[in-house]
Amino acid sequence: MTTSVGFLDAIAAVQQAATIFLSPGRRFVLNGSPIAVNAINLTLVSVGDGATIDAQGLSRLFDVTNGGVLELQRIHLRNGVAGQGGGGAPLAAARGGGEADRKSVV
Repeated sequence: MTTSVGFLDAIAAVQQAATIFLSPGRRFVLNGSPIAVNAINLTLVSVGDGATIDAQGLSRLFDVTNGGVLELQRIHLRNGVAGQGGGGAPLAAARGGGEADRKSVV
């Protein structure tokens, strides 16, 4: 298991757009909060067997808001849950014009 501190710090540092490469075979565990993709264009990429992002059944995996764009390539998504009372899906919540590309999720 890999803690997600460095991974989440890299995403938080994104100002407008970024592609972040995740090592194949690694598992990134969230801390009870979804990954915020707020008004940025974020691409998460792995190769080979891909990397895994695990919400541990504690939250959604992603929260895509305010025109944010999320693209995933060879990323496994595990144990995301829908938010309480607000609807949405365990993988991504798009509010304010957000967009999530699930076609490339492995």
